[in-house]
Amino acid sequence: MTLPNVDTIDSYGGLKKDYGIAVVNSETDRAADDANRAYANIAMATHTLCRAWVQFTSSATTPTIVQHDALWGNTSFVAPTIVRSAQGIFDITWPTSVTPESAEDPININIRIAGGGNALGAVFRHVQCQRQTAVTLRVHTFDTAGALQDFAGTTYNVWWT
Repeated sequence: MTLPNVDTIDSYGGLKKDYGIAVVNSETDRAADDANRAYANIAMATHTLCRAWVQFTSSATTPTIVQHDALWGNTSFVAPTIVRSAQGIFDITWPTSVTPESAEDPININIRIAGGGNALGAVFRHVQCQRQTAVTLRVHTFDTAGALQDFAGTTYNVWWT
């Protein structure tokens, strides 16, 4: 496995053991215990790391992506798309699969949990994000009275793990 998937220490070949001799050269050798801690930290981080984020500007017709990035890069080939589904509702969709630098084969995207916020704007907006599918987030934007609003020209940040 590799990001964006979730790993365990077994994903890295399990716990390592020394050959029974001490580290000879600390600049080129590493004790198994040190490597095990590093592998464990990396594996645990895969459970909660942000996989991707996007910043978009809302519109009553066609929202636009300002910028985006992900563990697999930020080229136009892997950019999410965004559509306005209804007033105050925007759907953001990522590619079904991506090929990270560390993998030879494509890895399927699987959004687990999402969050978002109002990046810019003079008035407070409430933002809710929810997973629609493995590759699509739905963003709801509300005014202070709880009504869905487009707030055309407002910029939002959305991310997922």
